[in-house]
Amino acid sequence: MSSCGNESCIRPADKKCSICSEVYYCSSECQHANWPQHKVSCKVSVVRLRPSGGAYWDKNIPQVPHRERFVEEKLERTHAIFKKGELCPLTEFYGHPILIYCPLIHSKVTDRPMGDNELAVYLRIEPSDGFAPPKWQVHNPGDCFVVRRDKKPLSKDLVQTMFAYHSDLLDWYFEEQMESGHPPGQGIDAADFKRFYKKYWHLGEDSDAEPV
Repeated sequence: MSSCGNESCIRPADKKCSICSEVYYCSSECQHANWPQHKVSCKVSVVRLRPSGGAYWDKNIPQVPHRERFVEEKLERTHAIFKKGELCPLTEFYGHPILIYCPLIHSKVTDRPMGDNELAVYLRIEPSDGFAPPKWQVHNPGDCFVVRRDKKPLSKDLVQTMFAYHSDLLDWYFEEQMESGHPPGQGIDAADFKRFYKKYWHLGEDSDAEPV
Protein backbone atom coordinates (compact mmCIF):
# COMPACT_ATOMS: atom_id res chain seq x y z
CA MET A 1 0.00 0.00 0.00
CA SER A 2 1.23 3.50 -0.81
CA SER A 3 2.06 6.18 1.72
CA CYS A 4 -0.16 9.22 2.09
CA GLY A 5 0.63 12.16 -0.18
CA ASN A 6 0.17 14.53 2.72
CA GLU A 7 3.73 14.74 4.05
CA SER A 8 2.55 15.39 7.59
CA CYS A 9 0.66 12.08 7.62
CA ILE A 10 2.29 8.67 8.14
CA ARG A 11 -0.79 6.51 7.54
CA PRO A 12 -1.01 4.11 4.55
CA ALA A 13 -3.12 5.34 1.65
CA ASP A 14 -5.30 3.63 -0.96
CA LYS A 15 -7.29 6.52 -2.48
CA LYS A 16 -5.91 7.99 -5.72
CA CYS A 17 -6.17 11.59 -6.75
CA SER A 18 -9.20 11.48 -9.06
CA ILE A 19 -7.54 13.78 -11.61
CA CYS A 20 -3.98 12.54 -12.13
CA SER A 21 -4.20 9.09 -10.45
CA GLU A 22 -0.57 9.46 -9.43
CA VAL A 23 -0.76 10.47 -5.77
CA TYR A 24 -2.47 8.52 -3.00
CA TYR A 25 -4.19 9.75 0.15
CA CYS A 26 -5.55 8.06 3.24
CA SER A 27 -8.55 10.37 3.50
CA SER A 28 -10.31 13.30 1.87
CA GLU A 29 -9.06 15.48 4.74
CA CYS A 30 -5.44 14.76 3.85
CA GLN A 31 -6.15 15.31 0.16
CA HIS A 32 -7.67 18.72 0.87
CA ALA A 33 -4.78 19.64 3.14
CA ASN A 34 -2.22 18.74 0.48
CA TRP A 35 -4.04 20.32 -2.48
CA PRO A 36 -2.17 23.68 -2.40
CA GLN A 37 1.07 21.77 -2.98
CA HIS A 38 -0.24 19.00 -5.24
CA LYS A 39 -2.14 21.24 -7.68
CA VAL A 40 1.19 22.54 -9.02
CA SER A 41 2.10 19.11 -10.41
CA CYS A 42 -1.37 17.61 -10.85
CA LYS A 43 -1.94 17.12 -14.58
CA VAL A 44 -5.02 15.92 -16.41
CA SER A 45 -5.12 12.78 -18.58
CA VAL A 46 -6.02 13.49 -22.21
CA VAL A 47 -5.86 11.57 -25.46
CA ARG A 48 -4.22 13.16 -28.48
CA LEU A 49 -5.82 12.29 -31.80
CA ARG A 50 -3.13 12.22 -34.44
CA PRO A 51 -3.97 13.07 -38.06
CA SER A 52 -3.97 10.25 -40.56
CA GLY A 53 -0.69 11.44 -42.09
CA GLY A 54 -1.89 13.87 -44.70
CA ALA A 55 -4.77 14.90 -46.87
CA TYR A 56 -6.44 11.86 -48.40
CA TRP A 57 -5.47 12.90 -51.94
CA ASP A 58 -1.74 13.12 -51.14
CA LYS A 59 -0.48 9.55 -51.57
CA ASN A 60 3.14 10.60 -50.97
CA ILE A 61 2.58 11.09 -47.24
CA PRO A 62 2.64 7.77 -45.33
CA GLN A 63 -0.48 6.99 -43.34
CA VAL A 64 -0.25 6.54 -39.58
CA PRO A 65 -1.52 3.12 -38.37
CA HIS A 66 -4.95 3.46 -36.76
CA ARG A 67 -3.98 2.18 -33.31
CA GLU A 68 -1.01 4.59 -33.14
CA ARG A 69 -3.25 7.60 -33.68
CA PHE A 70 -4.59 7.49 -30.11
CA VAL A 71 -1.91 8.75 -27.71
CA GLU A 72 -2.30 9.16 -23.95
CA GLU A 73 -0.77 12.37 -22.60
CA LYS A 74 -0.91 14.67 -19.59
CA LEU A 75 -1.77 18.37 -19.81
CA GLU A 76 -1.51 21.21 -17.35
CA ARG A 77 -4.78 22.20 -15.70
CA THR A 78 -4.38 25.65 -17.30
CA HIS A 79 -4.29 24.26 -20.87
CA ALA A 80 -6.57 25.91 -23.44
CA ILE A 81 -8.64 22.73 -23.78
CA PHE A 82 -10.42 23.53 -20.52
CA LYS A 83 -11.50 27.00 -21.68
CA LYS A 84 -11.88 26.58 -25.44
CA GLY A 85 -12.67 22.88 -25.84
CA GLU A 86 -16.19 22.05 -27.01
CA LEU A 87 -18.45 19.24 -25.96
CA CYS A 88 -18.81 16.19 -28.18
CA PRO A 89 -22.60 16.10 -27.67
CA LEU A 90 -23.25 12.49 -28.66
CA THR A 91 -20.94 11.26 -25.88
CA GLU A 92 -23.26 12.79 -23.29
CA PHE A 93 -26.06 10.40 -24.30
CA TYR A 94 -24.06 7.32 -23.31
CA GLY A 95 -22.52 8.72 -20.14
CA HIS A 96 -18.95 9.59 -21.16
CA PRO A 97 -19.03 13.30 -22.00
CA ILE A 98 -15.76 14.53 -23.45
CA LEU A 99 -14.45 17.88 -24.63
CA ILE A 100 -12.52 18.17 -27.87
CA TYR A 101 -9.92 20.81 -28.67
CA CYS A 102 -8.18 21.56 -31.95
CA PRO A 103 -5.25 24.03 -31.78
CA LEU A 104 -5.93 25.12 -35.37
CA ILE A 105 -9.68 25.62 -35.00
CA HIS A 106 -9.84 26.99 -31.46
CA SER A 107 -6.55 28.88 -31.09
CA LYS A 108 -5.43 29.46 -34.70
CA VAL A 109 -2.19 27.56 -34.04
CA THR A 110 -0.60 26.56 -37.35
CA ASP A 111 2.78 25.13 -36.29
CA ARG A 112 1.45 21.63 -35.52
CA PRO A 113 1.09 18.68 -37.91
CA MET A 114 -1.86 19.23 -40.24
CA GLY A 115 -3.87 16.62 -42.09
CA ASP A 116 -7.16 14.79 -42.21
CA ASN A 117 -8.42 13.75 -38.80
CA GLU A 118 -11.62 11.77 -39.13
CA LEU A 119 -11.16 10.64 -35.52
CA ALA A 120 -11.92 14.17 -34.37
CA VAL A 121 -14.68 14.74 -36.93
CA TYR A 122 -16.53 11.53 -36.01
CA LEU A 123 -16.31 12.25 -32.28
CA ARG A 124 -17.75 15.72 -32.86
CA ILE A 125 -20.88 14.68 -34.81
CA GLU A 126 -24.24 16.13 -33.80
CA PRO A 127 -26.99 13.84 -32.43
CA SER A 128 -29.56 15.45 -34.74
CA ASP A 129 -28.07 14.47 -38.10
CA GLY A 130 -24.69 12.75 -37.70
CA PHE A 131 -22.73 15.66 -39.16
CA ALA A 132 -19.95 17.58 -37.47
CA PRO A 133 -20.16 21.40 -37.60
CA PRO A 134 -18.77 22.85 -40.87
CA LYS A 135 -15.56 24.14 -39.26
CA TRP A 136 -14.55 20.55 -38.53
CA GLN A 137 -15.22 19.45 -42.10
CA VAL A 138 -13.64 22.21 -44.16
CA HIS A 139 -10.26 22.27 -42.39
CA ASN A 140 -7.56 19.62 -42.13
CA PRO A 141 -7.59 19.93 -38.34
CA GLY A 142 -4.42 17.96 -37.67
CA ASP A 143 -3.65 17.19 -34.03
CA CYS A 144 -6.64 17.32 -31.70
CA PHE A 145 -7.10 16.51 -28.03
CA VAL A 146 -9.98 15.05 -26.01
CA VAL A 147 -10.48 15.11 -22.26
CA ARG A 148 -13.22 13.96 -19.92
CA ARG A 149 -15.46 16.84 -18.94
CA ASP A 150 -15.00 15.92 -15.27
CA LYS A 151 -11.20 15.81 -15.79
CA LYS A 152 -10.94 12.23 -14.53
CA PRO A 153 -8.45 9.87 -16.24
CA LEU A 154 -9.18 9.04 -19.87
CA SER A 155 -7.73 6.03 -21.69
CA LYS A 156 -6.93 5.69 -25.36
CA ASP A 157 -8.87 2.39 -25.42
CA LEU A 158 -12.04 4.18 -24.38
CA VAL A 159 -11.57 6.93 -26.97
CA GLN A 160 -10.88 4.35 -29.68
CA THR A 161 -14.11 2.59 -28.71
CA MET A 162 -16.02 5.87 -28.82
CA PHE A 163 -14.75 6.56 -32.33
CA ALA A 164 -15.71 3.05 -33.46
CA TYR A 165 -19.16 3.44 -31.87
CA HIS A 166 -19.79 6.72 -33.68
CA SER A 167 -18.55 5.18 -36.93
CA ASP A 168 -20.97 2.29 -36.50
CA LEU A 169 -23.88 4.67 -35.81
CA LEU A 170 -23.05 6.63 -38.96
CA ASP A 171 -23.53 3.45 -41.00
CA TRP A 172 -27.21 3.10 -40.08
CA TYR A 173 -28.54 5.04 -37.11
CA PHE A 174 -29.03 8.54 -38.46
CA GLU A 175 -30.74 7.42 -41.66
CA GLU A 176 -33.20 5.36 -39.62
CA GLN A 177 -33.68 8.26 -37.20
CA MET A 178 -34.64 10.63 -40.02
CA GLU A 179 -37.01 8.09 -41.58
CA SER A 180 -38.74 7.24 -38.30
CA GLY A 181 -38.87 10.75 -36.90
CA HIS A 182 -37.48 9.62 -33.55
CA PRO A 183 -35.93 12.36 -31.39
CA PRO A 184 -32.14 12.74 -31.53
CA GLY A 185 -30.22 10.26 -29.42
CA GLN A 186 -33.08 7.82 -28.84
CA GLY A 187 -31.62 4.38 -28.12
CA ILE A 188 -28.11 5.74 -27.59
CA ASP A 189 -27.40 5.19 -23.92
CA ALA A 190 -24.89 3.74 -21.47
CA ALA A 191 -26.26 0.19 -21.85
CA ASP A 192 -26.00 0.26 -25.65
CA PHE A 193 -22.46 1.64 -25.49
CA LYS A 194 -21.45 -1.03 -22.99
CA ARG A 195 -22.76 -3.74 -25.33
CA PHE A 196 -20.76 -2.24 -28.19
CA TYR A 197 -17.66 -2.00 -25.98
CA LYS A 198 -17.79 -5.72 -25.18
CA LYS A 199 -18.29 -6.62 -28.83
CA TYR A 200 -15.51 -4.32 -30.03
CA TRP A 201 -12.93 -5.74 -27.62
CA HIS A 202 -14.20 -9.33 -28.08
CA LEU A 203 -15.37 -9.68 -24.49
CA GLY A 204 -18.02 -12.18 -23.54
CA GLU A 205 -21.57 -11.07 -22.85
CA ASP A 206 -21.11 -12.21 -19.26
CA SER A 207 -18.03 -10.05 -18.79
CA ASP A 208 -18.39 -7.42 -16.08
CA ALA A 209 -15.81 -5.18 -17.76
CA GLU A 210 -16.77 -1.50 -17.83
CA PRO A 211 -15.83 0.99 -20.56
CA VAL A 212 -12.87 2.87 -19.03
